Amino acid sequence: MRNQKSYWESKRYKNPLKESERNILYGIKQYLQLIENSGKLIWIRNNTGAISVGNEGSKRFIRFGRQGSPDLIVFLQGGKTIFLEVKRKGACQTKEQREFEQKVRELGYDYFVVSSVEEVICIISHNIQ
Repeated sequence: MRNQKSYWESKRYKNPLKESERNILYGIKQYLQLIENSGKLIWIRNNTGAISVGNEGSKRFIRFGRQGSPDLIVFLQGGKTIFLEVKRKGACQTKEQREFEQKVRELGYDYFVVSSVEEVICIISHNIQ
């Protein structure tokens, strides 16, 4: 007997109740841009993707950014830097992301795994001078 996918698991339909990481990231980027426009921070989108290059016989995969690095880096007034890894609720960091987080924390920087715009608002408002 074949395993049948549920309605929500099919390739055509996504569960509207399950917030995607992409949508969460989009909302966070909109918020950060709003605050950047007020002159209180600068942010960058990090680790933005990959591309396959070459012809059929010799294709290779090139990744942009360092493996394990966070989705967003936020630079605040006074020289403070915050690293943000965006995950949907219930999702876990990869081994490489956990290792990168550990190195960043050992150097004295703040690193947060966030799953909502509200969490980022709290983090940023707490750190803006």
